[in-house]
Amino acid sequence: MQISPANRHNQATHIAVDLGITRCRPNVQFSRTPNSQHLWYQMHTKILRTNIKGNGLFAVDVVGESYYQENLSQIAKCENASFTGRSFGVSFQIDARIMSEPNNPHDASAVGVLIRDLQVGHLDRMTASRLKVQLQKKGFDQIDSKCLALVVGGYNMAEVMYGVKLDIATESQQRSEQSKCNDTEFTFYVKHPVIGGDSSHASVGDSVNFWQHPKIPTQINIYAGGCFGEGLIGHVPAEFVIPIRRQLIDQLRFEASIEANVGESWLIRCRLIPRSETEAMLENYNRAHRERLEMILTKPYRPMKPLILRFCTEKDNLNTGQTVEVVELPNNETIIETDGRLPVKFRCDRTSKIFESTCDHEAVEKLVRLSIQRKPVVAKVTQKDRTQGETRWFTAEVPAAGKPTGKD
Repeated sequence: MQISPANRHNQATHIAVDLGITRCRPNVQFSRTPNSQHLWYQMHTKILRTNIKGNGLFAVDVVGESYYQENLSQIAKCENASFTGRSFGVSFQIDARIMSEPNNPHDASAVGVLIRDLQVGHLDRMTASRLKVQLQKKGFDQIDSKCLALVVGGYNMAEVMYGVKLDIATESQQRSEQSKCNDTEFTFYVKHPVIGGDSSHASVGDSVNFWQHPKIPTQINIYAGGCFGEGLIGHVPAEFVIPIRRQLIDQLRFEASIEANVGESWLIRCRLIPRSETEAMLENYNRAHRERLEMILTKPYRPMKPLILRFCTEKDNLNTGQTVEVVELPNNETIIETDGRLPVKFRCDRTSKIFESTCDHEAVEKLVRLSIQRKPVVAKVTQKDRTQGETRWFTAEVPAAGKPTGKD
């Protein structure tokens, strides 16, 4: 296909409007037609190269990240986004690259996602197929473009798992952005209100919580009483989705409550709390949390039911029915300053071998308190769990107060 430079520019302009693009540069190979006095652009493989501008909502989910956790962990370390200090997880923004994979053996329409030149996942199949059709309509074969990505990480059982979202605005979001509400305090009537059923316990004055639907970026559910799964009273209307979604993505706080029950709908009053106020609230919470832990860790613990521990070690180290002794726990300062899993050293009763693993924060708190009056602290292995490479996860129980330890 041969097109003039002017036509090429027009095509790039239309693409920019559809994808929210600020700049386009297709791959072009120059050749002079033998029997012509004019220079033509011979575009053998037309690749759209651009910077895709989003709206800060990160509404496009990347799939397949579970296959690239090692790469994501390496990226997080480069960004100094490790699980340290008082953090339940990590979240950081970084440039990403979306690139067509025409030679992908599973799907010729596949679009890969790379960060720091490392593969981190793909666009889902439906999005990739739609993108390919859209590109072909505009005269392009492939895409190799940049956009902003949000990398989030958290604990899944004992493992750190990362996910990726892309800041690519859909056309419906662009339309909503043009008419969005810029106020930080507003009231609105619930969309698709639910009266009775799960919402029967809702009443005027109750606080409400917002939950972003992971598959529908334009839908935010409203729950009464701050509960999820139950208490659904409806959805946020379209004109308020973007400011509330942005508040949730930025992990900023809000105050929302039921103002009135008008006819067959609920009237919600909402205040979006600015970053400075949110940070002050978080600082006060951290201070109170620290003071509470300092007090709790000095009080002995008498479990009324078995204390459950989950840890990992080499596959051949343990078996069900054996016991392990807690030989070393982190100090109080480390426990107070860390919210994630904490290291604990155990001794196997069969081999006398000492190994180190991590345990839930709450379990470590209780072990420290238990060790004040019970030494040694011994747990009985009750279950073999999943394997992970050369290691296996185990479940063990520390007996309740007054019960035998099970150690011979």
